[in-house]
Amino acid sequence: MSMHLLQVFLWAGILFCGLDGTLTLLKVAAAVADGDQGIPRMLARLVGDCLVIGWLALRFRKPKTNLADALDSEPVSMVILSRQYLMVTEEEINTAARTVFAADWEHPDSHVTVLPQLYLVQVRGWTYGVAHKNDRYFEANVMDLRNSPEEALRRAAEEHRAWLSVDLLKAPPGASWVIGYRRAGPLLAELAGPSTIALGAPGPGLWTPWDPSLKRLLRSSDPLEAFRALAEPPQGILAENVRRAAALREARERWPEFERAFRVRRPGSQFFVLAQITRSGRTENAWLAVEDMDKERVWGRLDRDLHALQLSAGAPVTIPTSDLQDWLLFDGVGGRLGHFTQPFENALLRP
Repeated sequence: MSMHLLQVFLWAGILFCGLDGTLTLLKVAAAVADGDQGIPRMLARLVGDCLVIGWLALRFRKPKTNLADALDSEPVSMVILSRQYLMVTEEEINTAARTVFAADWEHPDSHVTVLPQLYLVQVRGWTYGVAHKNDRYFEANVMDLRNSPEEALRRAAEEHRAWLSVDLLKAPPGASWVIGYRRAGPLLAELAGPSTIALGAPGPGLWTPWDPSLKRLLRSSDPLEAFRALAEPPQGILAENVRRAAALREARERWPEFERAFRVRRPGSQFFVLAQITRSGRTENAWLAVEDMDKERVWGRLDRDLHALQLSAGAPVTIPTSDLQDWLLFDGVGGRLGHFTQPFENALLRP
């Protein structure tokens, strides 16, 4: 699912919980007037709605960190779908965290905070949200599964009755987004049970049918490898998402090469970045000719008109490095490097 759709459904979740909380508040007021004994239960529901709204707001907030050193602009999130209702306890979360984080879990700052339908796992500057709900997953994701060429994923869309996700909410300064997945994957592996039927990474839009053998890959140095380890070669939408995610990941991992080359650039060299540009709530991807940059920002000029954003080719644009998608450089002596997303450029540049 795209970041835009994710934001739409997060806002929809916030609106739903807000309306439910408002109705509950009105019921509490009426109950107080009538002397109803069910007030504590209604207050607990109201608190639960407020906490869910807070969690959704954290999911909606876009990271403002350096591309090379920190989180990707897509959320670091992994989810499992279950065909049976889930009963997740604080003890289970503590046991899973102790197994995954080992010695780090003994640090005084490492602990689990219990909230309704959400556990906050805090360990040495990292905070993960473990959310679970005995209900269907967000409809936009379920639609992706229904349209999957894989029968097992289409069945998962119809049969799942609960879901559990591990979401990175906070990372230490300078942390790598790769490490974010490297910690989320093992935590999810510890919590996956016999009723698990599908595994997803909502950020890059990846899904795969569940198999217990995927736990080994979730515990590896690259948990996203689980989505490339299908019994049959992926086809259609899934294959496209897997290859595009790999290209974006390579561009992020090799961004320091671009930075080093720009610092020692020679006459005749050219530097370009593919970036997300947002104006008035609309976002498009476009190439910029780089004029200057630092660790946090890139200054450049557009290579084409962006009519929806009311920007013309050549317009100066400043973007945070967290919004970069790809990069390309010509070294001035006939060499070039980058452009990892070239096979998917039409999709990336589509408004």
